[in-house]
Amino acid sequence: MIAGNAPFDMHHHRYEKWFVEHRAAYCSELLAVRALLPYKGLGLEIGVGTGRFAAPLGVPIGIDPSEAMLKHARARGIDVVQAVAEKLPFATDSFDYGLIVTTICFVADTRAMLREARRVIRPEGRLVVGFIDRDSCMGQGYLARQSESVFYREASFYSAAEVGEMLKVCGFPELEWVQTLSTPLSGIREIEPCRPGHGTGAFVVVSGMGPRLAKLRDLSKTKEMFQRLTDSSAEWLYWRTPEGEMRYISPAGAEISGYSVTELARFPDSCEAIIHPDDRQLWFEHVHEADKGGTLKPIEFRIVTKKGEVRWVSHLCRPIYGSNGEFLGVSGSNRDVTERKQAEEQLRYLSNHDRLTGLYNREFFEAELAKLAGGGQFPVSIVMADVDGLKQVNDSHGHVAGDLLLQHAAQILKNTFREQDFVARIGGDEFAVLLPDADSRAVAKLLKRIETSQETSRCSETDCLVSLSLGAVTARDGESLMRGVKLADKRMYQRKSKKKHR
Repeated sequence: MIAGNAPFDMHHHRYEKWFVEHRAAYCSELLAVRALLPYKGLGLEIGVGTGRFAAPLGVPIGIDPSEAMLKHARARGIDVVQAVAEKLPFATDSFDYGLIVTTICFVADTRAMLREARRVIRPEGRLVVGFIDRDSCMGQGYLARQSESVFYREASFYSAAEVGEMLKVCGFPELEWVQTLSTPLSGIREIEPCRPGHGTGAFVVVSGMGPRLAKLRDLSKTKEMFQRLTDSSAEWLYWRTPEGEMRYISPAGAEISGYSVTELARFPDSCEAIIHPDDRQLWFEHVHEADKGGTLKPIEFRIVTKKGEVRWVSHLCRPIYGSNGEFLGVSGSNRDVTERKQAEEQLRYLSNHDRLTGLYNREFFEAELAKLAGGGQFPVSIVMADVDGLKQVNDSHGHVAGDLLLQHAAQILKNTFREQDFVARIGGDEFAVLLPDADSRAVAKLLKRIETSQETSRCSETDCLVSLSLGAVTARDGESLMRGVKLADKRMYQRKSKKKHR
């Protein structure tokens, strides 16, 4: 049973609020999990909670003992089962991969949970675990305030070393690590990229695989097996001598770049043709350090294929030394991560935008509002807008017609405001706009344009004009900006009320 489950039943709305208030940290965690989570196969999240990770990451099934939390997950489209992590209600070898995010600290018997995960995940599958590292500054902060937290009061925090050891003991000996959140939670304002390893980031993600991979690595010690593995590898592998001669390039290099192995061997001239112009400086600095024999961190850059397509590769290289310590060159690998980059970009978009209208969502609006309140782009104006008659359209023509009406209204707002303005849908029929560096006269002109657009914009599906009630306020400082949202909202409803009583 998950320890201390009652707080999640009682305070599920507070749990949900954390993700809104710490949007940048949440997105950073999502991207770190995405980096190690498989893109294909059937997945299960153990301890799915409200579905904040399973939904955007495409994990279709989740279990959790809290019915209150599962209601949120169901609403996000997850197939959920009320169950405990130590006794999963699924047959052996049911899933291609499993996901556990923070749940590891709430489970009464962690090893029982991991053994159950090993049972239901196929032998060649993997388990991805995300958690707060106890040894990090953030982890120590949670420990110091543990008795004050309704969620963490009964939790058990683990270090990265302890989690790694438990995974190995429970059948996942092959581990890969990434980390993020290197600054205190209160100071995280922007999405932080993930980095390999652990020890500097508070949020750590580890992917565990079964022992089959270890057996293959033992076999690869023979020369014949090594040649077979490198030639059949999906990664673009190479060996370059100190003089610049390419002694080996794997066939995957040609598949990824479109250039033949012979063409790729023309180092460094081939780099001019392949590496994206904006990334060449990064590449050449990396090569310079590699040729000095140092240990380098992985880098990611773009290449331009022979067909002119832009693709992302993750590059890692290491110096090669002979038995006498002589520097023999550099061994490297390039992995095509274009799909991951596209998924990350889509994830960023989905986390910030309303799916129906394509405008920013409420979470993004609130984050930008807080950012502007602490910034110096004043005056800042706020416009609140409400679609008139949406309920009548839904009742008379159905919700599909209502959605189309909302999309028409969103298009009017999008076409009216400036490129630097933030236009968001913050509720069912409610929209809000933040206008940095815009005074009341500028806003008045824009509102006039909206009113003019409404007179000619007709929703063809319902044959009715699109009508918006508007309210606006201009703020001169951060304090008045936060009050301005309520005042603009009040003015908008006053105008809406006047329309109803005409």
